[in-house]
Amino acid sequence: MAVVGAGITLDFGSGFTAQLLTLTEPDEGIEVVDVTSADDATKQYLQGAIVNPGRIEGSMNFDPQVTPPFVSAPQLTTITYPNGATKAATAFLATSNTQMSDIEDRMTADFVLQLTGAVTRTPAP
Repeated sequence: MAVVGAGITLDFGSGFTAQLLTLTEPDEGIEVVDVTSADDATKQYLQGAIVNPGRIEGSMNFDPQVTPPFVSAPQLTTITYPNGATKAATAFLATSNTQMSDIEDRMTADFVLQLTGAVTRTPAP
């Protein structure tokens, strides 16, 4: 079932909520280990044992007078979907880029948050 993205939020343990414009979910996965040797006729791989919780990427409205708290230490970060389901994990800022706008347009900021530790999912009520 499809769900409209309007109303999705990204909240930080400090109480800051980003005014989102776009958001890409964490790209969780297990590492792929290349174990190909010189005498193999095809590539050989093993599944890694450690889960990479991934990254959250997005863009938000930018206010130069407000410093988003994710520029400091890692903190609990929660995505809340319009239907009430959530994903939460500890995250820290990996990259950010403030986009200057035209005179009559809004200012935005792109960001990438690196998750650290397990992602906790809560289904919609």
